[in-house]
Amino acid sequence: MNNDPLGPKDPQEIKLIKFAFARELGGATAATATATASTHKGVDASPAGVILGAPSIVGTDVYVRMQAGLDGVVYKLRVVVTDTAGNVHVATELVAVQTL
Repeated sequence: MNNDPLGPKDPQEIKLIKFAFARELGGATAATATATASTHKGVDASPAGVILGAPSIVGTDVYVRMQAGLDGVVYKLRVVVTDTAGNVHVATELVAVQTL
């Protein structure tokens, strides 16, 4: 699942990014979630540093806090959810960082 790209995020902002899994989960519940970050466009030697803390599961949604980032870099956030039935679901989101 790919979510629509978000508008730009300023390097000083901390944003809560929502990943909705209701359709994928059906009647199951999200049991675990992991989040990773990589660069989609531009250069950042440590893209994992944009993820602040562990993802939070709220119902069928997973929330990831994104901090900092380098001006001009587009990051790809990837969330992997394992549900109570043992199925694995993946969602990605592109977030552009730009000094506003």
